[in-house]
Amino acid sequence: MCTASIFGAGVGTLMGSAMADLIYVLPRDAVESWGWRIAFLFGGLVGVVGWYLRRNLPETRSVLATQAPSEPPIVDTLVNHWRLVLKVVGLNLMHAVSFFMIFVFMKTYLREFVGLKETQALTISTLGLLALMLVTVASGTLSDRIGRKPVLLVSAIAAILFAYPLLMLVNTGSFWIALACQFAFAAIVGTYSGTAPSTMAELIPSDVRVTGTSLGYNLCMALFGGTTPMITVFLIKVTGTDMAPAFYIMLAAAISFAVVLSIDETSRRKLS
Repeated sequence: MCTASIFGAGVGTLMGSAMADLIYVLPRDAVESWGWRIAFLFGGLVGVVGWYLRRNLPETRSVLATQAPSEPPIVDTLVNHWRLVLKVVGLNLMHAVSFFMIFVFMKTYLREFVGLKETQALTISTLGLLALMLVTVASGTLSDRIGRKPVLLVSAIAAILFAYPLLMLVNTGSFWIALACQFAFAAIVGTYSGTAPSTMAELIPSDVRVTGTSLGYNLCMALFGGTTPMITVFLIKVTGTDMAPAFYIMLAAAISFAVVLSIDETSRRKLS
């Protein structure tokens, strides 16, 4: 279920990238006059579908059977489980930075720093997201069989070892090489992203699981994920090298690697 949530989020990003691809097929005049409205039209339809699904989604039995807590979950979480929240932040750091770097900022990077065309950058992003979705499902399934920690650790090590050489290849300016590297990044990021959600859910006690995971995950995404493009541009400017994105990914992966080492294997725990 946790892997499914990441898969669903990725599908939404994939749909957005694919929509941009379709819109750019239109002549520029058409895009500026009416074509840009197509995305908003489809976005409205997705909102209606989401509203319908949420309205008809039954609550789980375990939640229905849980007694009302004596204090608000947010208070219990911050007072008694703040260390776990910090671990959730650290656990998701690689996912946050690498996802926003490779599947959000990379389109701009390919245009502004590598010199590829807008349509080429969008195509690479769309195909890379498709590969990411496939790897996410596969890694989640694999972690159910062999454990969370081995999958997470191998993925983090791969990011540390290969982020720099892959970005060097991207900077050759070849569309096909950049696409191949995007697939490689998708394999690394997807392996981690497909396993991390289950891990953080299994780390948090059931009485504060929703509060603890959502607080840690969204803090990480807000502080480190959403700011990744801005921080990356700043690092490129300060260091004077276009390879700064690789170093940022490597740093995030190293921190997440240390966090994963510090936790126990969670795949054998039963979620109540």
